[in-house]
Amino acid sequence: AKQRNDVFFGPFRFKPEKQMSSRRNYYPCMTSACVFAAQQMIARSTSPLAYLLAGGRTSRLHRRLVLEDQLATFVSAGGAPGLLYPALFTIDASPRSPHTTLEMEEAIYQELDRLKEVPPREEELRRLKNQMEAGEVRGLRSNFGLAMQLALSASLFGDWKALFRFDQRLLEVTPEEVQRVVRVYFTPSNRTVAAVVTAPVENREDRR
Repeated sequence: AKQRNDVFFGPFRFKPEKQMSSRRNYYPCMTSACVFAAQQMIARSTSPLAYLLAGGRTSRLHRRLVLEDQLATFVSAGGAPGLLYPALFTIDASPRSPHTTLEMEEAIYQELDRLKEVPPREEELRRLKNQMEAGEVRGLRSNFGLAMQLALSASLFGDWKALFRFDQRLLEVTPEEVQRVVRVYFTPSNRTVAAVVTAPVENREDRR
């Protein structure tokens, strides 16, 4: 019994495996189409990069996919599933008819390639850091928000102050660091893509 308890309730040892090649899956279904791309990464600039790519109407992917090219109805980005261990950086989007998931993918990769070539401008990074700070302040205005912040910090890092220090580290991220992260982690061999495509009408009737 003690050995079993040690396995299930003892210290968790996380050993991420390096992904050696790209992975891709298609899922036909009767719902709206979407594409979900994930990259393994170990970096503190996950949150700034998420804001830069899809943090509002002025973000790069929203401006390119939704406003300019009108390829998508929405796009989002962020780290998953948490902060404590190395995780995935995910980008997901839903196409605007008659465009396809492949068209959206191509546009997303083009924007990532732009970041590999030219780092974000300092004023661009400052604007998204201001958005991050404002979001943190809004989250602390209520007792519930403060309790959630303290509980999250204690559960993740064992210290109620740790998450506040983590946020400060995020604000210290430089344009060059964002560019380095994109170059190191956003490679085809480190990518997993899942595309949900709308099934043809005849396939839908077969499922009834």
